[in-house]
Amino acid sequence: MDESKRILVQLPKIDNLESIISVIKNRGYLELKVVKGIDIGLKYIEKKEEESPKAEEEMKDKDKETIDGGVKISPEEIEQTTSRILDKLKEQLGEENIEYEKISDLEFNLKLKGANLQNTYIVILQLIMGEISESETIERIEITKYDPIYGDTVAISGHLKDVKPIPAQRGYQEMKNSVILNLDKELEKRFKSLLEQNIGDDLSIVLDGAFRTITDISEETIPTEEANLIYIPNIETFEEAENITTMLQTGTLPINFKIDNKIDVGPTLGEDIVYKSLITIYVGFALLLVSMLIYYRGLGLVSVISLVLFLIPLFSLMTLAKVML
Repeated sequence: MDESKRILVQLPKIDNLESIISVIKNRGYLELKVVKGIDIGLKYIEKKEEESPKAEEEMKDKDKETIDGGVKISPEEIEQTTSRILDKLKEQLGEENIEYEKISDLEFNLKLKGANLQNTYIVILQLIMGEISESETIERIEITKYDPIYGDTVAISGHLKDVKPIPAQRGYQEMKNSVILNLDKELEKRFKSLLEQNIGDDLSIVLDGAFRTITDISEETIPTEEANLIYIPNIETFEEAENITTMLQTGTLPINFKIDNKIDVGPTLGEDIVYKSLITIYVGFALLLVSMLIYYRGLGLVSVISLVLFLIPLFSLMTLAKVML
Protein backbone atom coordinates (compact mmCIF):
# COMPACT_ATOMS: atom_id res chain seq x y z
CA MET A 1 0.00 0.00 0.00
CA ASP A 2 1.19 3.52 -0.78
CA GLU A 3 2.61 5.02 2.43
CA SER A 4 1.18 8.44 1.50
CA LYS A 5 -2.34 6.99 1.84
CA ARG A 6 -1.81 5.54 5.30
CA ILE A 7 -2.69 7.32 8.56
CA LEU A 8 -1.33 6.33 11.97
CA VAL A 9 -3.78 6.92 14.82
CA GLN A 10 -2.60 6.52 18.44
CA LEU A 11 -5.24 6.70 21.19
CA PRO A 12 -4.25 6.45 24.89
CA LYS A 13 -6.40 4.95 27.64
CA ILE A 14 -8.87 3.16 25.36
CA ASP A 15 -10.78 0.26 26.92
CA ASN A 16 -13.02 -0.69 23.96
CA LEU A 17 -10.89 -0.66 20.82
CA GLU A 18 -13.63 -2.09 18.57
CA SER A 19 -16.01 0.79 19.32
CA ILE A 20 -13.30 3.31 18.37
CA ILE A 21 -12.63 1.42 15.12
CA SER A 22 -16.34 1.54 14.24
CA VAL A 23 -16.33 5.32 14.77
CA ILE A 24 -13.27 5.74 12.53
CA LYS A 25 -14.54 3.45 9.76
CA ASN A 26 -18.09 4.84 9.58
CA ARG A 27 -18.51 7.99 7.53
CA GLY A 28 -21.34 9.47 9.57
CA TYR A 29 -23.65 9.76 6.53
CA LEU A 30 -27.21 10.19 7.78
CA GLU A 31 -30.32 10.07 5.56
CA LEU A 32 -34.09 10.23 5.84
CA LYS A 33 -35.63 7.67 3.48
CA VAL A 34 -39.25 7.01 2.66
CA VAL A 35 -40.04 3.29 2.60
CA LYS A 36 -42.24 2.47 -0.41
CA GLY A 37 -42.29 -1.29 0.01
CA ILE A 38 -40.42 -4.44 0.96
CA ASP A 39 -38.22 -6.85 -1.00
CA ILE A 40 -38.65 -10.33 0.52
CA GLY A 41 -36.85 -13.55 -0.32
CA LEU A 42 -38.37 -16.92 0.66
CA LYS A 43 -36.88 -20.41 0.37
CA TYR A 44 -38.43 -23.84 0.97
CA ILE A 45 -36.44 -26.19 3.21
CA GLU A 46 -37.19 -29.91 2.87
CA LYS A 47 -37.79 -32.18 5.84
CA LYS A 48 -35.11 -34.74 6.56
CA GLU A 49 -36.40 -38.29 6.55
CA GLU A 50 -35.89 -40.00 9.91
CA GLU A 51 -35.18 -43.71 9.57
CA SER A 52 -35.11 -46.22 12.42
CA PRO A 53 -32.00 -48.47 12.71
CA LYS A 54 -34.07 -51.40 11.43
CA ALA A 55 -35.27 -49.47 8.40
CA GLU A 56 -31.72 -48.32 7.64
CA GLU A 57 -30.51 -51.92 7.74
CA GLU A 58 -33.24 -52.97 5.31
CA MET A 59 -32.36 -50.14 2.93
CA LYS A 60 -28.60 -50.70 3.06
CA ASP A 61 -28.46 -52.52 -0.25
CA LYS A 62 -30.99 -50.21 -1.92
CA ASP A 63 -30.71 -46.72 -3.30
CA LYS A 64 -28.80 -44.87 -0.56
CA GLU A 65 -29.67 -41.48 -1.99
CA THR A 66 -33.31 -41.98 -0.98
CA ILE A 67 -32.27 -42.16 2.68
CA ASP A 68 -29.78 -39.28 2.66
CA GLY A 69 -31.75 -36.99 0.40
CA GLY A 70 -34.65 -36.55 2.81
CA VAL A 71 -38.30 -36.09 1.89
CA LYS A 72 -38.53 -34.29 -1.44
CA ILE A 73 -41.07 -31.49 -1.91
CA SER A 74 -43.07 -32.01 -5.05
CA PRO A 75 -43.30 -29.12 -7.56
CA GLU A 76 -47.07 -29.28 -7.23
CA GLU A 77 -46.91 -28.69 -3.46
CA ILE A 78 -44.49 -25.78 -3.89
CA GLU A 79 -46.78 -24.21 -6.49
CA GLN A 80 -49.88 -24.67 -4.35
CA THR A 81 -48.22 -23.34 -1.18
CA THR A 82 -46.80 -20.32 -3.02
CA SER A 83 -50.21 -19.61 -4.58
CA ARG A 84 -51.89 -19.65 -1.15
CA ILE A 85 -49.29 -17.24 0.26
CA LEU A 86 -49.75 -14.90 -2.72
CA ASP A 87 -53.55 -15.03 -2.51
CA LYS A 88 -53.52 -14.07 1.17
CA LEU A 89 -51.11 -11.18 0.51
CA LYS A 90 -53.23 -9.99 -2.42
CA GLU A 91 -56.26 -9.82 -0.13
CA GLN A 92 -54.36 -7.42 2.15
CA LEU A 93 -52.29 -5.37 -0.30
CA GLY A 94 -54.03 -5.78 -3.64
CA GLU A 95 -52.77 -7.74 -6.65
CA GLU A 96 -51.29 -4.63 -8.31
CA ASN A 97 -48.93 -4.11 -5.33
CA ILE A 98 -47.28 -7.55 -5.48
CA GLU A 99 -44.48 -8.63 -7.80
CA TYR A 100 -43.55 -12.32 -7.87
CA GLU A 101 -40.21 -13.62 -9.17
CA LYS A 102 -39.16 -17.29 -9.20
CA ILE A 103 -35.46 -17.75 -8.42
CA SER A 104 -35.23 -21.56 -8.40
CA ASP A 105 -37.42 -24.59 -7.75
CA LEU A 106 -37.28 -23.90 -3.99
CA GLU A 107 -36.77 -20.14 -3.85
CA PHE A 108 -38.71 -17.03 -4.88
CA ASN A 109 -38.79 -13.26 -4.29
CA LEU A 110 -41.69 -10.95 -3.50
CA LYS A 111 -41.77 -7.19 -3.87
CA LEU A 112 -44.61 -5.71 -1.83
CA LYS A 113 -45.43 -2.09 -2.62
CA GLY A 114 -46.95 0.03 0.12
CA ALA A 115 -46.39 -2.63 2.77
CA ASN A 116 -45.61 -1.63 6.34
CA LEU A 117 -42.11 -2.79 7.22
CA GLN A 118 -42.90 -3.93 10.76
CA ASN A 119 -46.45 -5.30 10.42
CA THR A 120 -45.75 -7.20 7.20
CA TYR A 121 -42.96 -9.19 8.84
CA ILE A 122 -45.43 -10.54 11.40
CA VAL A 123 -47.94 -11.32 8.65
CA ILE A 124 -45.30 -13.23 6.64
CA LEU A 125 -44.31 -15.26 9.70
CA GLN A 126 -47.95 -16.15 10.39
CA LEU A 127 -48.46 -17.26 6.77
CA ILE A 128 -45.30 -19.38 6.86
CA MET A 129 -46.20 -21.05 10.16
CA GLY A 130 -49.69 -21.81 8.89
CA GLU A 131 -48.40 -23.48 5.72
CA ILE A 132 -45.65 -25.62 7.23
CA SER A 133 -47.88 -26.86 10.07
CA GLU A 134 -50.05 -28.69 7.52
CA SER A 135 -47.20 -29.98 5.34
CA GLU A 136 -45.47 -33.35 5.65
CA THR A 137 -42.56 -32.45 3.38
CA ILE A 138 -41.76 -28.79 4.18
CA GLU A 139 -39.46 -28.37 7.19
CA ARG A 140 -39.69 -24.58 7.09
CA ILE A 141 -39.88 -21.61 4.75
CA GLU A 142 -36.78 -19.51 5.32
CA ILE A 143 -36.75 -15.71 4.94
CA THR A 144 -33.53 -15.16 2.97
CA LYS A 145 -33.88 -11.38 2.79
CA TYR A 146 -36.14 -8.65 4.10
CA ASP A 147 -35.03 -5.32 2.67
CA PRO A 148 -36.92 -2.01 2.45
CA ILE A 149 -37.59 -0.51 -0.97
CA TYR A 150 -36.72 3.17 -0.64
CA GLY A 151 -38.35 6.12 -2.35
CA ASP A 152 -37.64 9.80 -1.71
CA THR A 153 -34.42 10.50 0.20
CA VAL A 154 -33.14 13.55 2.07
CA ALA A 155 -29.51 13.73 3.23
CA ILE A 156 -29.22 15.08 6.77
CA SER A 157 -25.43 15.28 7.01
CA GLY A 158 -24.18 18.83 6.56
CA HIS A 159 -27.47 20.35 7.75
CA LEU A 160 -27.23 19.79 11.50
CA LYS A 161 -27.13 22.70 13.91
CA ASP A 162 -26.56 20.52 16.96
CA VAL A 163 -26.36 16.85 17.97
CA LYS A 164 -26.74 15.57 21.54
CA PRO A 165 -26.83 12.08 23.09
CA ILE A 166 -29.71 11.51 25.54
CA PRO A 167 -29.26 8.83 28.24
CA ALA A 168 -32.01 6.38 29.15
CA GLN A 169 -34.38 7.71 31.80
CA ARG A 170 -34.85 5.70 34.98
CA GLY A 171 -38.41 4.70 35.69
CA TYR A 172 -39.32 4.81 31.99
CA GLN A 173 -38.65 1.43 30.40
CA GLU A 174 -39.69 2.66 26.95
CA MET A 175 -37.23 5.58 27.12
CA LYS A 176 -33.89 4.14 26.00
CA ASN A 177 -30.71 5.92 24.97
CA SER A 178 -31.21 8.20 22.00
CA VAL A 179 -29.64 10.96 19.91
CA ILE A 180 -31.44 14.24 19.23
CA LEU A 181 -30.73 16.11 15.98
CA ASN A 182 -31.38 19.84 15.56
CA LEU A 183 -31.86 20.65 11.86
CA ASP A 184 -31.06 23.92 10.12
CA LYS A 185 -33.77 25.99 8.37
CA GLU A 186 -33.06 24.60 4.88
CA LEU A 187 -33.37 20.97 5.94
CA GLU A 188 -36.35 21.77 8.16
CA LYS A 189 -38.33 22.86 5.08
CA ARG A 190 -37.25 19.81 3.07
CA PHE A 191 -38.10 17.47 5.95
CA LYS A 192 -41.60 18.89 6.36
CA SER A 193 -42.17 18.73 2.59
CA LEU A 194 -40.98 15.11 2.57
CA LEU A 195 -43.57 14.20 5.21
CA GLU A 196 -46.41 16.04 3.45
CA GLN A 197 -45.71 14.31 0.11
CA ASN A 198 -45.51 10.76 1.54
CA ILE A 199 -48.49 10.44 3.90
CA GLY A 200 -49.32 6.77 4.45
CA ASP A 201 -45.77 5.53 3.91
CA ASP A 202 -43.03 4.79 6.45
CA LEU A 203 -40.08 7.08 7.21
CA SER A 204 -36.72 5.51 8.10
CA ILE A 205 -33.49 6.96 9.43
CA VAL A 206 -30.44 5.36 7.80
CA LEU A 207 -26.91 5.87 9.15
CA ASP A 208 -24.02 4.74 6.92
CA GLY A 209 -26.38 2.43 5.04
CA ALA A 210 -27.58 0.77 8.26
CA PHE A 211 -31.27 0.93 9.15
CA ARG A 212 -31.70 2.73 12.51
CA THR A 213 -35.40 3.37 13.09
CA ILE A 214 -38.77 3.74 11.36
CA THR A 215 -42.04 5.57 11.95
CA ASP A 216 -45.39 5.90 10.19
CA ILE A 217 -46.09 9.10 8.23
CA SER A 218 -49.57 10.43 8.89
CA GLU A 219 -51.22 13.83 9.09
CA GLU A 220 -50.88 13.66 12.88
CA THR A 221 -47.10 13.19 12.69
CA ILE A 222 -46.51 16.26 10.50
CA PRO A 223 -45.55 19.27 12.67
CA THR A 224 -47.84 22.29 12.24
CA GLU A 225 -45.02 24.76 12.80
CA GLU A 226 -41.37 23.86 13.37
CA ALA A 227 -39.96 20.52 12.23
CA ASN A 228 -36.38 21.00 13.29
CA LEU A 229 -35.95 18.13 15.77
CA ILE A 230 -35.41 14.45 14.92
CA TYR A 231 -34.71 11.60 17.35
CA ILE A 232 -32.73 8.42 16.78
CA PRO A 233 -34.28 6.25 19.53
CA ASN A 234 -33.74 2.79 21.04
CA ILE A 235 -29.94 2.82 21.12
CA GLU A 236 -28.65 -0.06 23.26
CA THR A 237 -25.90 1.74 25.20
CA PHE A 238 -25.11 5.36 25.98
CA GLU A 239 -21.58 4.79 24.66
CA GLU A 240 -23.04 3.90 21.25
CA ALA A 241 -25.19 7.06 21.39
CA GLU A 242 -22.06 9.12 22.11
CA ASN A 243 -20.23 7.46 19.19
CA ILE A 244 -23.09 8.30 16.82
CA THR A 245 -23.03 11.88 18.10
CA THR A 246 -19.28 12.10 17.47
CA MET A 247 -19.66 10.79 13.91
CA LEU A 248 -22.40 13.29 13.10
CA GLN A 249 -20.59 16.23 14.72
CA THR A 250 -17.39 15.61 12.77
CA GLY A 251 -19.34 15.52 9.51
CA THR A 252 -19.40 13.21 6.53
CA LEU A 253 -16.00 12.10 5.22
CA PRO A 254 -15.57 11.96 1.41
CA ILE A 255 -13.58 8.72 1.59
CA ASN A 256 -13.87 5.23 3.06
CA PHE A 257 -11.34 3.86 5.52
CA LYS A 258 -9.84 0.40 5.62
CA ILE A 259 -8.18 -0.77 8.84
CA ASP A 260 -4.75 -2.01 7.69
CA ASN A 261 -3.39 -2.96 11.12
CA LYS A 262 -4.30 -2.53 14.77
CA ILE A 263 -2.20 -3.05 17.89
CA ASP A 264 -3.66 -3.06 21.39
CA VAL A 265 -0.84 -1.99 23.75
CA GLY A 266 -1.72 -3.11 27.26
CA PRO A 267 -0.03 -2.58 30.65
CA THR A 268 2.07 -5.75 30.19
CA LEU A 269 4.28 -3.90 27.69
CA GLY A 270 5.28 -1.38 30.37
CA GLU A 271 5.94 -4.17 32.85
CA ASP A 272 8.26 -5.90 30.37
CA ILE A 273 10.26 -2.69 29.84
CA VAL A 274 10.64 -2.11 33.59
CA TYR A 275 11.70 -5.72 34.16
CA LYS A 276 14.32 -5.63 31.40
CA SER A 277 15.63 -2.27 32.65
CA LEU A 278 16.11 -3.65 36.17
CA ILE A 279 17.97 -6.70 34.81
CA THR A 280 20.26 -4.38 32.84
CA ILE A 281 21.01 -2.28 35.95
CA TYR A 282 21.77 -5.33 38.12
CA VAL A 283 24.06 -6.91 35.52
CA GLY A 284 25.87 -3.62 34.84
CA PHE A 285 26.38 -2.93 38.55
CA ALA A 286 27.68 -6.47 39.16
CA LEU A 287 30.20 -6.17 36.31
CA LEU A 288 31.36 -2.81 37.72
CA LEU A 289 31.99 -4.32 41.16
CA VAL A 290 33.85 -7.33 39.72
CA SER A 291 36.07 -5.13 37.53
CA MET A 292 36.98 -2.91 40.53
CA LEU A 293 37.91 -5.95 42.62
CA ILE A 294 40.07 -7.43 39.83
CA TYR A 295 41.86 -4.18 38.96
CA TYR A 296 42.31 -2.59 42.42
CA ARG A 297 42.22 -5.73 44.58
CA GLY A 298 42.34 -4.62 48.23
CA LEU A 299 41.57 -0.98 47.49
CA GLY A 300 38.86 -2.15 45.14
CA LEU A 301 37.16 -4.04 47.97
CA VAL A 302 37.16 -0.88 50.09
CA SER A 303 35.72 1.09 47.14
CA VAL A 304 32.99 -1.47 46.57
CA ILE A 305 31.93 -1.43 50.23
CA SER A 306 31.94 2.39 50.28
CA LEU A 307 29.89 2.54 47.08
CA VAL A 308 27.25 0.09 48.39
CA LEU A 309 26.99 1.95 51.74
CA PHE A 310 26.51 5.22 49.82
CA LEU A 311 23.90 3.91 47.35
CA ILE A 312 21.64 2.21 49.91
CA PRO A 313 20.64 5.40 51.82
CA LEU A 314 20.63 7.42 48.58
CA PHE A 315 18.06 5.19 46.83
CA SER A 316 16.08 4.83 50.06
CA LEU A 317 15.67 8.60 50.33
CA MET A 318 14.79 8.88 46.63
CA THR A 319 12.10 6.20 47.04
CA LEU A 320 10.60 7.89 50.10
CA ALA A 321 10.61 11.29 48.37
CA LYS A 322 9.23 9.72 45.14
CA VAL A 323 11.95 11.36 43.08
CA MET A 324 11.82 10.47 39.37
CA LEU A 325 14.97 10.30 37.30
